[in-house]
Amino acid sequence: MAWELFLWLLAFAAAIALIGFSAYQLICLSDLEFDYINPYDLSSRINAVVVPEFMVQGTLCILFLLTWHWFPFLLMAPISYYHTKLYMKRKHLIDHFYHRHLQACHNCCSFTYGGRLSDYGVWDLLVYVSRDLSDWGI
Repeated sequence: MAWELFLWLLAFAAAIALIGFSAYQLICLSDLEFDYINPYDLSSRINAVVVPEFMVQGTLCILFLLTWHWFPFLLMAPISYYHTKLYMKRKHLIDHFYHRHLQACHNCCSFTYGGRLSDYGVWDLLVYVSRDLSDWGI
């Protein structure tokens, strides 16, 4: 019983951290869109939190697998696969050289913004799942 409480606290804290990472990235992207920061600052700020976000998410996914919590694991497994694929291809970082042209900057910004927004939605769902994890018994 004590390990379930520890798992719940860890999952809840990790989900809140993942929401914080995504919110920070969304704020940085909106700052670029309104010309508050330049593309080099954007890439350095977002690249600083990408790897920790991947590590927290991957660790949480493995923890759900090892503790046989199937629903949260199945929720996070496709994202873990996608993040692993991005990391292996070295495409997980934002390249500031790509942002030199204004049109390319807005195209990449809208694509990245949509991806970060979907991550934010999944992490929000994970907060609800981790909140009700002990009640569901899964």
